[in-house]
Amino acid sequence: MTRRAISIDVIRIPTKGPGDVSGLIQLIEAGRINPASILAILGKTEGNGGVNDFTREYATSALLAALGGRRNVGDVECLAGRVLVRIADPKIVDERALRTLGIRGVARPTAGSMQLLIPGSAEDWAQPLRQLLA
Repeated sequence: MTRRAISIDVIRIPTKGPGDVSGLIQLIEAGRINPASILAILGKTEGNGGVNDFTREYATSALLAALGGRRNVGDVECLAGRVLVRIADPKIVDERALRTLGIRGVARPTAGSMQLLIPGSAEDWAQPLRQLLA
């Protein structure tokens, strides 16, 4: 078995808050980062798990994007430890992206809904998603 070495750059970009991607955009526009080459973006503020910890906000934004965006998501409910999401167009849901967020599985009981098997508390995922949709 032959192993191939892979080179990965880690770039630290300061932000002003959880939604600030201006530093990344500047690096892309300057030609220092090719967007197609990005493997992962990790975000962590100086939070402590309390009111000033925005880790869940990042994950919720990524979840909404993987579900096809705000226009594609209707109701969000918790059902038997899963998050039930009503969606307009199931074709634009990115199941691969859902799995990178830690979603353990996806069930499609009807054409317009999905059940997400969530690690941990389903309500911990559903509540921030509802707030983002409000």
